[in-house]
Amino acid sequence: MKWQQKIRDFHQLLFPHHHSYTLFDKTSSYQHLSVKYQPQINFLGMFSNNKFMAGYNTKTKLPWNSPFFLTDFYLKKPKEILFLGGGPCCAPTTLWERDKSRPISIDIVEQDPLVIKLATKFFDLPQDPSVSIHHTKAEQFLEENKKKYDVIFFDLGFAYERRNDIKFSFCSQNSTLEQLKNSLTPQGIIIYVVISHRQGNQKKFLNQLYKKFNKIFKNCELYSDAPQNNKKNQSHIFILSQKNKLVSQFPPTPSQLNDHWLNLYRELQDKKTSLSTLTL
Repeated sequence: MKWQQKIRDFHQLLFPHHHSYTLFDKTSSYQHLSVKYQPQINFLGMFSNNKFMAGYNTKTKLPWNSPFFLTDFYLKKPKEILFLGGGPCCAPTTLWERDKSRPISIDIVEQDPLVIKLATKFFDLPQDPSVSIHHTKAEQFLEENKKKYDVIFFDLGFAYERRNDIKFSFCSQNSTLEQLKNSLTPQGIIIYVVISHRQGNQKKFLNQLYKKFNKIFKNCELYSDAPQNNKKNQSHIFILSQKNKLVSQFPPTPSQLNDHWLNLYRELQDKKTSLSTLTL
């Protein structure tokens, strides 16, 4: 029995109310990191400087609110996958566990070695030849990269408030977008995550970013956590591609999916957002 199951069963017996248990709480060379477990909702998550990074459901073993699996709407069985921003690595771990029986190569770029140690200890990040860890800055990795990827997941915590921060300003630079494009296979996609709401200057920020995407990529689609709520600070997920036509299709027919995966796909499908919401 894995440690997560033991902890969950133990706490559900002793603590009937919602509690959050801190399993790790220390500062690395880059940030303050913590891992928290909330048994009543089967939640295990990693936090950076007290802000949620990512996590997963300990019962279903699926990531919480991860947009990575939008990949399945656009591609069948991608082989080369790049994660820019590792965190607890819930999405790459789930991907590997699901697809390890076929040829697959996963590169994870995460600057902080302690993050990867925690991902391995608490979130079951596999130590497997098909999973490569790169302890470097995403910016440097892109500058030096010669490889082509079917999927690039760009999730570095880029947000409106960080647009002028020296650590994040490269995210929206044309040179970075060109490097991302040049790292794609012909049929590949980029899943680019940025946090903002859609009002005032923040809407202008998203609109300017969208215009940059349009100049560099042939196709762009948008998903967001709350498509009908412009006031909410939320993740905006841009699907970028050099394909002549970008077509999304609901993944395998419901009869081929278990309920957990079907619910995940439906949640992602409901995030589809019209690009007209970015029009000024």
